[in-house]
Amino acid sequence: MKRLVLMMIPALICGMMFVGCVSDRVQAAEEEEGVSPFGCSEEIDNVAVKAKIMKFNEEEFWVEYELASIEIVNGKIELSELNFPETVPDEYLRPPTESYDLGLILCDIKTKIAIPSIYAYNRAGTYNGAYELYSDNWTAHYIYADRSYTVKGKSIHGTVYDCLYEKGWNMMYYGLSDENGWICTTQKPLNVDFKWHYIVICID
Repeated sequence: MKRLVLMMIPALICGMMFVGCVSDRVQAAEEEEGVSPFGCSEEIDNVAVKAKIMKFNEEEFWVEYELASIEIVNGKIELSELNFPETVPDEYLRPPTESYDLGLILCDIKTKIAIPSIYAYNRAGTYNGAYELYSDNWTAHYIYADRSYTVKGKSIHGTVYDCLYEKGWNMMYYGLSDENGWICTTQKPLNVDFKWHYIVICID
């Protein structure tokens, strides 16, 4: 049950916005200091962090692809040490969520993407939680694109999109702006301090 819930996290996020690489191009969003735990307990025994892509295959089974992993030493981690590969295998890619929204303009309908999630594991190899980058009104997510593409317009739900993705790894920001309300953009918002937060999953 715990495994299913954690797999659902990126799926739920992707339904509303883009999420979960640490590369030179997206380093502006990285801040490992002050990783904060949320959930039922802080008394966990995690030993590793793994970045994974999860999706349904043609038979509608969950499949996963591990991008990178690091060990947790003496309870400390450096998420910047997660080194993502330059490319992601095609079988783990999918069309952008925005391609299903009639209110948006997607410049290349053949585009495929991947959105990784960052999970924590205990000594038994069990999921214990996930790491997310966010501030008070914003979240930040890593996205891999198999080609350069843009997403523009206003969704049927009222979110303004202004995204320019390059081939490879990108960062997407979703949040509440003073001028446009809810917005999805690839431009890092000014004066927003993103930090990693640890979300504890505690379902037996």
